[in-house]
Amino acid sequence: MGVFALLALACSGGNSKDGEDDSVPADDSSVDDSGDDSGDDSGSPGTFSAVVTPFPTMVNEMYADITLPDAHAIEVACEAPTTDPWPERIVIRSDANKTEHNVLIDALLADTTYACTVTDGSEVLGTFDVTTDPLPPEIDFTGATVEIRDVATYVPGWTLYNPTQDSGAGGPGNGADLVVDAMGRVRWYIDWYGYDGDAAFEYDASAQQFYGGGGFFQIEPITTWDMAGNEIFSWANVGGDHDVDKVGDDYFILTSEGMNHCVDQRDDAKSLLWSWCASDSHELVDSFANSLAVRDTAKGKFVYATMQIKGIIYKLDYATKEIVWQLKDDGDFTGDVTYPPWMHDLHVIDCPGYDECLLAYVNGVDADHTTYIRQIGIDETAMEATVVREWTEKGWEEPKLGGIDPFGDGRWLIAQGHFLSDPYNDRPSQLVEVASDDTVDWRLTVATSDIQVYRARRVAACDAFHHAGYCPSLEK
Repeated sequence: MGVFALLALACSGGNSKDGEDDSVPADDSSVDDSGDDSGDDSGSPGTFSAVVTPFPTMVNEMYADITLPDAHAIEVACEAPTTDPWPERIVIRSDANKTEHNVLIDALLADTTYACTVTDGSEVLGTFDVTTDPLPPEIDFTGATVEIRDVATYVPGWTLYNPTQDSGAGGPGNGADLVVDAMGRVRWYIDWYGYDGDAAFEYDASAQQFYGGGGFFQIEPITTWDMAGNEIFSWANVGGDHDVDKVGDDYFILTSEGMNHCVDQRDDAKSLLWSWCASDSHELVDSFANSLAVRDTAKGKFVYATMQIKGIIYKLDYATKEIVWQLKDDGDFTGDVTYPPWMHDLHVIDCPGYDECLLAYVNGVDADHTTYIRQIGIDETAMEATVVREWTEKGWEEPKLGGIDPFGDGRWLIAQGHFLSDPYNDRPSQLVEVASDDTVDWRLTVATSDIQVYRARRVAACDAFHHAGYCPSLEK
């Protein structure tokens, strides 16, 4: 793997300060100790040394073991030349006042050399280089390109999506969970080769963990990873029919039971805390569900789900396990809403003038192939449902797949995922960011029409990684 480049500089003491090490600690079990380290790593008195070790399963991550001749709290800043609108600069701090520091340098570009400088305040303690490997071909298969409407006003962040590619032999081949930057380049990844990719991929900013899993035919285990890509747990036999939603420390998981569906709640030790099945209700028809949402409010906790094929969205009282309402033909609401099948990637959000709003991705049907995003306002007093906002664009026609993620002030990230098995057209999968005025500010397009995408999520620049070019507040 990778090139291990190290430059040792003589340094002097002084300017030491107290503090705690807030860098991401290395997992010793995942460090490749067999690498071909170069440079002076003896750590002899009067010298600076940095031993750099690539993460064994991800080219974007490096561990740096930095040895100083005397104690310092440090900042590590790694920079690479770029033509991007934003500086390519990673900044990590280790605030403990000590002679040995282990830092994780994250979100590096593949196949790139960074010059890293270690400082304590204005004092330069030493420098070293980091060179990353190219992405492996099973990850670098999308050929994604990006268009930005106005670079001067665009706010960069991180985009999560999960492309899968047809193997050419009658099933899924390449597949991955990817985190890409504003230019569409991979900064973090997990290889899911051979899975169908009809799965969740999410980020929990409070815990700084990625999680996801699910599917329909080849189901990905429900899995959680830390920021370095270390697997925290993986559950292969708990279901995961399309969706999983993390609430606090618990995971709500859709499961299938024949032509029925259930919702299970498990803690991070896999213990089953709560379960409910559609067959438990006399009001709800037995059928599959393909997305869920969980909301804790002053009125109680509620579980929501979309039932593909049936064109139903329901709300379930968590405590009583009673159906509160059903949004469907001849259901509980009046209003101007239609009830198409294949509504999915459900979100329940606050919105002025309504008790809550439902936000869902809606696929086309045989009579009208148009695919669109719909926001529905719910008035539980008048029992009226109202279309608050819809968005589509010419040529966007898909019978299945796709996702929606609300973020910022009325902004939407939309995964226009091309369905390979039975497409309405050959338009390739795309991700678009839509502003509150329905303008497309950002678009990522994969290179070929043999690539599906099921979900996409937007993460604010300062909520993940240490990229000071995207998050200037990382600079002191």
